[in-house]
Amino acid sequence: MKRKAFFIALLLLVGVLPATFLLAEPVTKKELWSKMLKFEVTSTKPAPLFPIIKTISPLSGDDRTVFTITGANFDFSGNQVKTTYNTINNISSSDGQTLVFPTGLFSDVFDLVRSNSSVWGKSVNLPVSLWVENSQGRSNQITFYLKFKP
Repeated sequence: MKRKAFFIALLLLVGVLPATFLLAEPVTKKELWSKMLKFEVTSTKPAPLFPIIKTISPLSGDDRTVFTITGANFDFSGNQVKTTYNTINNISSSDGQTLVFPTGLFSDVFDLVRSNSSVWGKSVNLPVSLWVENSQGRSNQITFYLKFKP
């Protein structure tokens, strides 16, 4: 009995149970837990709608490939496609769900790889992490590959 009284006192102290609980009739453990676990979540502002990348197509390409990102919550203008090597500014979306950009924007990366004598005569697939930033925040990351042919 002392243990139960201590437990109820502790719950009153931390504010889990209202003070009027003491005036109520005795309750079972199930009713006690039911009263403790009732809560209401309210919010004054809506949750942010961060950009989301679902797919990138194709998954790899050379310096003539045009990539399409499919997702959600893209701005109609002002999206930034950021990668481990480059930032592509002011990419527009006609529907808020797709972004299109050419790999020609990675010309510095292509030039750098082509000038590296250790890869001459070899095919190279360079992994590139990509994400989108806009007025709503930063998206998840996705990986695609830049292809270099000998």
